[in-house]
Amino acid sequence: MSLLRSGVEFMSDIGVYDVVLPFLVIFTLVYAFLEKTQFFGKETFTNRNTDKTETTTRKNLNAMIAFSIALFVVASLQLVEYISIMLSRTVLVLVIVFAFMLLYGALTHDGSDKSFALEGWTKTFFLIFALIAVLVIFLDAVGWMDYISRFIKSIWSNESGGAVVLLVLLGGIMWLVMGGSTKSSSGDKQGD
Repeated sequence: MSLLRSGVEFMSDIGVYDVVLPFLVIFTLVYAFLEKTQFFGKETFTNRNTDKTETTTRKNLNAMIAFSIALFVVASLQLVEYISIMLSRTVLVLVIVFAFMLLYGALTHDGSDKSFALEGWTKTFFLIFALIAVLVIFLDAVGWMDYISRFIKSIWSNESGGAVVLLVLLGGIMWLVMGGSTKSSSGDKQGD
């Protein structure tokens, strides 16, 4: 075993991954949220050096609330497990999306010096993909995906499930056909 691998296992044994990192993540997120929203308001003070009145958020109160919430979360082993699963899988989705964007950029690069940016349907596709992936990750982390997959299998295996799938497919085809003919006919009228 390598020295770095034993170092990682030592940090795992002393609780860095189970206590320290989840604590830091929750503390940072809650503190940033409280600072950004100014939930507890602002305080006004006079600067002794410049004799000007300045306002700032209640940093001490925000830090104490964030600290307390982070400790409560770390005290719950189930919440820490959910956070660990969700964050690790969310990072995996981020890597997958980055790989797709890299591949898309490599395949569609036109030689100009413009920065890479998704536009139109590709942007919508990647946003929907990321949203669905994060939602599935969350549902799987809390154990609900088993219930959802069993429900889908029970619907899919009976006749009513087939009828619903057929109706959705027919509705989609009709929408594509009707939407396409409306656009082309309105385009023809504009050209005349």
